[in-house]
Formats: sequence, structure tokens, C-alpha cells
Amino acid sequence: TDLNNSLGVIYIVRDPRNVVTSFSNHYNLSLKESSHRMVSNSVLGEDSDKKVFTYILSWKNNYNSWKIFLKEEKYLLIKYEDLIKDPKKMLIKMLTFIFQLSKNESNIDLQKVDKVIASTTFENLKNLENKHGFIEKSSKMKKNFFNLGKQNKWQNILDESVIEILSSEFKEELKELNYL
Repeated sequence: TDLNNSLGVIYIVRDPRNVVTSFSNHYNLSLKESSHRMVSNSVLGEDSDKKVFTYILSWKNNYNSWKIFLKEEKYLLIKYEDLIKDPKKMLIKMLTFIFQLSKNESNIDLQKVDKVIASTTFENLKNLENKHGFIEKSSKMKKNFFNLGKQNKWQNILDESVIEILSSEFKEELKELNYL
């Protein structure tokens, strides 16, 4: 996308060493295969329900591609880890950014912010998925879409070969984001 059809971008980035476990779950791939897919621009194949191919940029190319909005000061980077640590602060930061871009002079309703946060906890979303399903869940997934939550700690899950693939391929970005 570009500024012809977007006011700006809020980019939520997550440490790719944690993304790989979600990627693995979503596409029912091994962690090693998932790490290889994340470092390359790839086609995942045809989605049987929609009959379309899914093209995926590498994590690195995806992350870097959105920075075109930086020069126009229409880019807000939110680290997923900060969103988990302090959801209220990050949601207010995102709303402030949206209000500024759209020249909306309304005040942020802090009661609504609290309700949004309460209704979108990992535990609540996982319970809703268990009760009603979840449309984003891939037909290939054997586990829930809302799978690991805070237990997704790459240090406890990944073997050295996967850590090496991701850490070497994304070294500059990991440093830039203070993940290294």
C-alpha cells in the first residue's frame, strides 16, 4: 500500500524467533521448515477454501517494506512485546496516532479502552475460539489459533539450528529492534 490509499501505518512487530512458532502452528510445518519459509519470499500454495495462492514476504522484507511511511511521519511501530506488557499504554498510543492522522479531535474514552483490553485478552480469545471457532484458523492447523500465548518463549522452544537461521538472517533488524 501507499499514501494514495492509506493515511499511515501502525506496524506491530514481533521477535521473529517467537513468530516462527505461530507460523509453524498456523501452516502445520516443522519449526525448521517454518524458519526457512520466514527467511525467503515464498508461495505457500493454494488455499483450498478460497482457491488463491498465498504469497508471503520474508519477515525481514515485510518489516522493512512498511518503513516507506517513516519519511512522511505516518508510521507507528509497536513492538508486540510492549503491547503484551502494557496494553493500555500501547492502545492509547495507537489511538492517539490514528486521531492525529485523521485529524479527529475527539478525546480517547478510557473506559472504552479498558473494555477493549478486557475483551481481547489471550485467555478470553482462546475461550471464544473454543466455544465458537475462529475464522482465521487455517484448516491445516491441528492446535488452536490462540495456542501458546505468554508461554511462547523461543528460548524454551527452538533448537540451535532454527535460532541460528533466524538470528543470522535477521541480525540487523533484531539489533535495530533491540531484540539482540
